[in-house]
Amino acid sequence: MHDRHITFPDLPLKIDLGAHTATARTSGTDAQKWRFRLRRADHLTTRLAAQILTEAEAKSSAPLLVYFAEGSAEATRLLREHRISFIDKRGECFLLSPPLVVDRRFPASSKPRFDPPISDDARNPFGRRGSRVLRLLLLHPHNEFSMHELAHQAMVSGTLVSRVTRALSEEGWIDLDPDPDDRRFRRVRMRRPRASLEAWKGAWDRRRIPIESWNIRSDSVESTLRRLKRVSAQAPDLRWAIGGLAGAAFVKRVVEPASTLLWVSRDDLRSLEEILLPTRSASAYPQLRVATAPDDFIFDLVDLDKSIPVADRVQLWLDCSGEGERALEAADAVAEAMGW
Repeated sequence: MHDRHITFPDLPLKIDLGAHTATARTSGTDAQKWRFRLRRADHLTTRLAAQILTEAEAKSSAPLLVYFAEGSAEATRLLREHRISFIDKRGECFLLSPPLVVDRRFPASSKPRFDPPISDDARNPFGRRGSRVLRLLLLHPHNEFSMHELAHQAMVSGTLVSRVTRALSEEGWIDLDPDPDDRRFRRVRMRRPRASLEAWKGAWDRRRIPIESWNIRSDSVESTLRRLKRVSAQAPDLRWAIGGLAGAAFVKRVVEPASTLLWVSRDDLRSLEEILLPTRSASAYPQLRVATAPDDFIFDLVDLDKSIPVADRVQLWLDCSGEGERALEAADAVAEAMGW
């Protein structure tokens, strides 16, 4: 990205981009200017946005401006929520350096194609962001969390956590108890994990996530995993994880996988394809079955087993519970290992 100047046809504003700084200028007799620290990115992902937030907290100099070519709605939401300025190549921007305030949004239909088009009712515990709360609770079924801890770890707002936990509590799946140190606050813990999983399975199946079949010229699941292990070493920044029966086998090997399910970030799908150079054939066996993740949050929860990223155990259960009768034994093994 070598852009140097950005202008807005409908705003008296120009932004000059340097190597490490940016300057926003207004025109006219009362012209003003504001300086920013500049951070460039080709693709603004949720993971990168979270990293930028951490970096911004550690510095107290000029405000930060993030400039990127494409970004997901979740990533830009995080920057807006934490008052970090940004602008993309299409002109959508959020600039905040008082008295300068610009919040220029485009319709959702003009978002980059890789942003998952999933509705997200703020009260829905199985929505894209709401399910993060339930996922964290299920991964730690014997722990108690404060609302603040859940919001921080799930990278969502406290309001969303409050609404989702209220919905989970109404179903009887979690307990909401007064905090012994301050009864104005609540502590959250799982009560009926298996019941919540069964309900989630129904919502998950209705998503009907498309899966591509890739032939990467491997002759067994083991050789597929060895190939992916080399990819992990070659491109450690790509976000993907082994799911399904192949992933469940890392927890307990009760059913031999016939193929490998791979979850990948929509942002990194084409990069992975360029490395593996697959052919697409419905008859390829064993297949590498590639699915784009509805929410990149799952890649923040991967287990690194034998240098291969393996999806978290909630995801493994969801995968195996929907892969037919043969895979149910593997789903039960995952549930037993987790105490669900």
